[in-house]
Amino acid sequence: MGVWGISLYENDIGSDVRAYFEAQLRNGKSGSTITQELVEQYQDALADPEDAPAFWLALADTQWDLGRLEKGVKDKALFYLEYGESAFNVLNCPNSSQKSEMDRLSALKEKLLSPPPRPKRIRPQSLYICPWKNGDVFAYQLQGQVATAHRLNGKYLYFVKVESGKWHPGHIVPNVYFYQAVTDRLLPLDGVEASAYMPQFFAPQAYTLNPARKRLYLLTLLSDTSTSVPSKQLTYIGSSKKAARVQDEDPSPYPVKWTDFEAYIIGNMRNWGIIGSAPKER
Repeated sequence: MGVWGISLYENDIGSDVRAYFEAQLRNGKSGSTITQELVEQYQDALADPEDAPAFWLALADTQWDLGRLEKGVKDKALFYLEYGESAFNVLNCPNSSQKSEMDRLSALKEKLLSPPPRPKRIRPQSLYICPWKNGDVFAYQLQGQVATAHRLNGKYLYFVKVESGKWHPGHIVPNVYFYQAVTDRLLPLDGVEASAYMPQFFAPQAYTLNPARKRLYLLTLLSDTSTSVPSKQLTYIGSSKKAARVQDEDPSPYPVKWTDFEAYIIGNMRNWGIIGSAPKER
């Protein structure tokens, strides 16, 4: 869309530009550095006369709000604002939607020509860094509604961290293998290590229908703060020296948030026949 017919943040370009600028400020970058990165990322859009206005207007509006309006960005935005007004002026009998857009353009122009506020203080992004070491084995005790429905409440599952992964915007999270063990009492380390790893996400039928597909074993446990990790349900079992990587595996881990974990893992165990279906209510 062009300058008219849109609100600043109702299109992907405008909303993405604002989100990126704010996120990178939290990461400690300067406004000019972020502007340069955005220009590089949106080269194709900036060459498009329909997309370029959305980029510059959103960037200028964002920078003004944050007290970081750059002259070059301001000049670009004012150019497109003048262009938009000229386009409306040659239209005969503007309809109500065109008038509404004209009002928005005029308000934005007036805003950009006024002194911006003082630079707002942006708190740095607090990134989560998983403290677990490769080879650390944990037990997870099931305690949710889904576990209760499957009569698994209180039972233990086991996993080992095999590598670290990165989750936007820079959180360091664990990539793990889950074992096929499901127990009423905690197993010792050697008992856990005797279990096979459990495939993730794809059901057995996916491999039957596509024999060339590599099996996926890695699961990423997503966390953005230490409090998002269900520590009370985790028990450290020990450091495994036998936690070797699976040969010829699909190396792309499947990501799961802790809030969704129990429903996901129980469904996955059902798919692989590790547990049965939930008992039917009488």
